[in-house]
Amino acid sequence: MSEGFHNPYTFIPLLDRSRLDKSPLGDRGPLGHDRDVPSAWNAHLRVVLTVHTPLLLLDPARATRDRSGHQTYPVRLDAAGRPYLAPTAVKGMLRSAYEVVTNSRLGVFWGRETLKVGGRPSRRSPRDLLQTTLPSLLPATRPEELSPADRVFGWVAESRTGREVGTAHRGQLRLGPVRWLEGAPVTFPEPLPLAILSSPKPNQVRFYLGDLRQGRSVAQPDGRNDVQAGYDEAGRTLRGRKVYPHHADLEGREEHWREPWAASWSTPVRGRYREYLRPEGRRDDQNRSITGWVPPGARFAFEIRVWNLAAVELGSLIWLLELPDSCRLRLGAGKPLGFGSVRLRLRREESTVIEGEEVAERYRTLGATGPPTDPERFELLIKTFKREVCRAYTRTEFEKVPFIAAFLAAAEGRRGPIHYPRLGQRPDPAGKNFQWFQANARGRRVALPEATSSDPLPYEPGPRNPRH
Repeated sequence: MSEGFHNPYTFIPLLDRSRLDKSPLGDRGPLGHDRDVPSAWNAHLRVVLTVHTPLLLLDPARATRDRSGHQTYPVRLDAAGRPYLAPTAVKGMLRSAYEVVTNSRLGVFWGRETLKVGGRPSRRSPRDLLQTTLPSLLPATRPEELSPADRVFGWVAESRTGREVGTAHRGQLRLGPVRWLEGAPVTFPEPLPLAILSSPKPNQVRFYLGDLRQGRSVAQPDGRNDVQAGYDEAGRTLRGRKVYPHHADLEGREEHWREPWAASWSTPVRGRYREYLRPEGRRDDQNRSITGWVPPGARFAFEIRVWNLAAVELGSLIWLLELPDSCRLRLGAGKPLGFGSVRLRLRREESTVIEGEEVAERYRTLGATGPPTDPERFELLIKTFKREVCRAYTRTEFEKVPFIAAFLAAAEGRRGPIHYPRLGQRPDPAGKNFQWFQANARGRRVALPEATSSDPLPYEPGPRNPRH
């Protein structure tokens, strides 16, 4: 067993975007939908999605609730009884990743309330902190401020009350129906109670806040955890975009997922506990049960259509669809427990990429389709994206740009135990995770490591030389 563990979530650092006025990665209005822009790009992309750790497709319409408030969810199926993966779920996964790799504005960010936990309350809210330190990452307020992710995937002006009808842009990307190809869902003989998923705790300053250095957020070593000090002192900023790294050790471990209804939460298998099981099988309003999942090896297919994109905007999307073989994106429910690691693959031979001027020519020739897309065109668009990222953020190597390096590290995943902080390797039926944070505050005062760090957190974060 390992003497340390990794937290289920980490943060992708935010970099200042205020100097990108002349970069296609900066802010500007969208090209729109009313005409084909000769210098812009259109594409029809065919993609295959492969499941690598069980995928939870929950059906809230058929969920049941017992007297304790405990909910049980079946697998969501279509009319033919096949696993149904909503296009909106895939599009949301892609948008989250696209925001990261283009360092776009945060698409959704509230955080308007100040924090009131133990000790003194903060005077500034998380949003106030971002406004002070990195305002170029706040959500756009008007069309001229749209970042790449807003232009490609769409944008709606924020509403403070939830009642106003604001300005909107519907985006330049459409994702069609997701078709199931293979991998029938596994149905359990009885509902399986999952482990409790922790709620966000922005009051844990050593995890959620970092120091601001050279226009980016970094971990604060030996940081204070006082909420007022964290949110109100100069030089602090939000750690970044929250992501859930791939659980690399669990991929290919059939015994970890085999017959979970008959497995024991308290017995490790090859040094790993089944962290997704609720200790002692408890069912209450803190956790949920499932009746099945989509197994590893299942495959889905979908198509993406885009129009009027800049070369950088399309190049970044193609790069996301062709990540290295070791990289996984996260989809569906239960990501902190290891569920939903998937891999995307663009089928270049079935995809089309053309410029706006070529579209006009096809109209002039009454719809002639032309030859298949030259593979070099895909490479050219990817190179354009990488080159512009390096130029905009003054780096010579694409993989060393901070947000790219962190994204790739999360996609490649962690090795070793991954779970929420606790005092000991064995899961605690009482779920008293707060005890770890209390011990950390009295002892080592460990901050959450950077996304690119492989350093684990200690199970015992108390004083290094405790007195007896």
